Amino acid sequence: MLLHISKDQIMAIDIPRVHDLILVIGDKMTNAGDHQPIPFSGKEYKRLITQAPDTLAVVIIAAADNFDPDHLKATLSQLVGQTMNADAAILLPYFPPPIISHIDYGPARSFAIMNRDCFSAIPIKLIEQNDLETLIYTFTYKYLNSDRTDLKIIQVGKTNQSGKQRPTKKLRHSLLVIPHKGRIDLLNRCLSSLEATDALPSRINLCFDDSSFKKMNLNMFNKIAGRISILKNKPGNRGPYLARHFSAVQTDKEYIFFQDSDDISTKDRFSIQMNELLQRGLDMIGSHELRIDQILKKVMIRRFPWDVTRALSWKDGFHSLFHPTSLISKKAYLQTGGFSTDRSFGYDTQFLLRSYFFLKSGNCDDFLYIRFRRPNSITTSEKTGLNSNFRNFLLTRWRTDFRLIREGCLDLAESSLKVWRHKFAFTFIKINKRNSN
Repeated sequence: MLLHISKDQIMAIDIPRVHDLILVIGDKMTNAGDHQPIPFSGKEYKRLITQAPDTLAVVIIAAADNFDPDHLKATLSQLVGQTMNADAAILLPYFPPPIISHIDYGPARSFAIMNRDCFSAIPIKLIEQNDLETLIYTFTYKYLNSDRTDLKIIQVGKTNQSGKQRPTKKLRHSLLVIPHKGRIDLLNRCLSSLEATDALPSRINLCFDDSSFKKMNLNMFNKIAGRISILKNKPGNRGPYLARHFSAVQTDKEYIFFQDSDDISTKDRFSIQMNELLQRGLDMIGSHELRIDQILKKVMIRRFPWDVTRALSWKDGFHSLFHPTSLISKKAYLQTGGFSTDRSFGYDTQFLLRSYFFLKSGNCDDFLYIRFRRPNSITTSEKTGLNSNFRNFLLTRWRTDFRLIREGCLDLAESSLKVWRHKFAFTFIKINKRNSN
């Protein structure tokens, strides 16, 4: 168990216990099993060990009113090499970034809860969970859909943790673009996480592709309301690319962050990415993603290559950056020609392949983005999903032309990777929601 593992052991990525352990601390658990007292920090806590089919043990440490997390937080901080300053944390075994394309490292298998108040707001009945991975999904999903969106993601064994970042002044010269269509509660979850973030871009464009802006109550987000512009696409129902492209072209900011409206950026995403973009001399930068898979009921670990430009030069390197995690300079965006805008889906990959010929791109070796994979979304529906026939056709065509362009056999301007523009008039309508209910 974690309390019996030395610092040297827990920092070794090949120790199974590092990612086969769940540590939950609280006083409102509903469980069944044998309880034994365990001394910790001079007090007696209770320990419950439950053998699960595919894990070593589930460990729950609980106490009543005398629970004091401070010493435990300090101990965990020393063990994992990073300050445990959140109510909850996902602990991931560290592996270096892949070279060619993204790699899925399977479900998360360890987390820590360090605030007993979580259990009054997020009750969990462990006896109802089928396995450890589902238990972690259940808690994480409920946690992120509560008013507690500050989930810390720690790579155990990483020698150079990013840690707390000093906000860079360059964030004053940046824009965050969030296209939205559909359920307003998912957008509210996204904005709630931004409300809890200390360092943000100075402007946020909320670009509505439908009439759901009518349900928007900006007064719920007083901290960030002054940064937000609510824009309605005209015409609507055209997908995210027109909103992204026109926001980037029309802004007076030097840098542009992208994000999907049903996802969450970590509290330190914007500072870490801006600092690393500047330090590494990059034009565009993304990050790893923690995926809350609502279809598989798992929390999935997905890492991306550190050097995206190098990854794209390989045969199968076309999935080397996830655009909603990205930051790009406006100069670099315009240099590429921007996103194509005549379709409502699929153009992230086309833009990434085209960017190879213009930009120096990379990813942070950090999990800065929490992505929700939902049924019936653009990437999971039968018609527009990642494995749909039409997407596969486009991908085959783009990959073929990418290779021919690199070999000097085809001009980019004559290829399927060129910028494809919409054939109709498009504009933003600015909506004033600041004082509405």
